[in-house]
Amino acid sequence: MNEVFIDIRRTDLEELFPNKDLITVEELYILAVEQSVKIEELKEKIKMLKNEE
Repeated sequence: MNEVFIDIRRTDLEELFPNKDLITVEELYILAVEQSVKIEELKEKIKMLKNEE
């Protein structure tokens, strides 16, 4: 199976993958899932803080 690569040079993703010019679609998907989980955790913390007020 051929892998598809994405050129991340001169993008915000360059900071997350400092030693790479290309990343795979799978790596990008994993990053998206991780970020989604972090966003959901932040939403839950915000809800908890609002309930404490």
